[in-house]
Amino acid sequence: MYIPIINTIRKRARMDKNDQTQVPDLNELLKEQFQHEVRNESIGTCMKCGNFWPS
Repeated sequence: MYIPIINTIRKRARMDKNDQTQVPDLNELLKEQFQHEVRNESIGTCMKCGNFWPS
């Protein structure tokens, strides 16, 4: 799957590269859990940028 690629991108987004609490890795998630995490993160990012439209 694409999890290693996604985790590489997430590590680059951390201010402190060794602090996984800033942008945690997405490991060992089921498909539904992964989709839930991605959706929650995208909603949070959009809300911070002021580009949130509820669905």
